[in-house]
Formats: sequence, C-alpha cells, structure tokens
Amino acid sequence: MAGFKDVFQRIEVKYLLDDIQYNELMKRLEGMAAIDSYGETSILNIYFDTPDFKLIERSLEKPKYKEKLRLRTYGKASDDTNAFIEIKKKYKGVVYKRRISMKLQEAYDYIETGKLPEHLVGNIPVEIDYMINRYRLFPKAYISYKRVAWAGNNNPDLRITFDRDITSRYDDVKLESQADGHKILPEKT
Repeated sequence: MAGFKDVFQRIEVKYLLDDIQYNELMKRLEGMAAIDSYGETSILNIYFDTPDFKLIERSLEKPKYKEKLRLRTYGKASDDTNAFIEIKKKYKGVVYKRRISMKLQEAYDYIETGKLPEHLVGNIPVEIDYMINRYRLFPKAYISYKRVAWAGNNNPDLRITFDRDITSRYDDVKLESQADGHKILPEKT
C-alpha cells in the first residue's frame, strides 16, 4: 500500500461508460493494469461552498482554473477515522491536490472552531484557512461512491478509477451518517 502523500499533480479525464464500453475497456486493460492494493473502497466526501454555491457554479462553467475544498474519508467513518481536508485545484486540465490528515473528530472541530490540531503545521493548513476565509466556505454537500482503482503494471503513475453508486445529499452532511441520499445516476434495469 502506498504511503501518505500530501501533494499530488495529475491529469484527470472523466468518462461515463455504459456496460459495453466498460467491458471492452476491461479487456484492453488486461496485462497493462491491475486493481491496486486498496481494492474496492467507499469514499465519503463533504464539499464546501459559499452560501449561494459559487464554487460549484464556477466549476460547471468549465473555466481554465477552478478550485474546491472537501473533507474526505475512506471506508466507514467514525470519530477516530483518518480524514483528509483537501484543496483541489484544476488549471488547464492539470489537477493539483494538497491535503492534510487528521482524525475525523479533529476535522469537525477545526471546521466548527477554525482551530487546527497542533501537529498540523506548514503551508497546506495556511492555504486551507485562507480558502475557507476568502470564500466564507461552509459544509454544503455530501457525496459518496464506491471506487475501484487500477494502477499501471509498468507505470505506477498511471491510475484508472471506476466509481459507482454515486450518492449525494444536501442535508445531514456528516460523513458518519448513513450513506443514503439521491443517486446521481439512474439504477440499471
């Protein structure tokens, strides 16, 4: 399993696949990539925004530059689950992600009071504070999904992810609440 990384730079391209496209892609990935050591993981997110949803509105306009802030956990969330507060910026198709790690309850305390745990120092916490205060951000949306990540056999920087069961809600934006809400994509019949 990979160690904790607090800074990422990636090119992300997202596609919506039907079953035929997915199965064809699986055939083509054979021998080139394999499911990574995490296997399938539930990812739980709280996205922050302004009271009038300015960040998501800007993102939907597909500008050259956009940014967002989220709180994320992997797997079932509880007070002592490892959580990440992440700034994700995209400029000309390249994604830059900077994050800090703490227990979920510490993250909630930080969101509530603005006081970071003492062990978090450096530029990233300062950038997160700046972003929260600049935009006056609040927890606005819960989004969860199940993800299977693949890594390139000969290129560990190649990462292909498949997300399903994408669910959102705009009330009860706590990560440890039941993962229910509105399904983003229609159920298969």
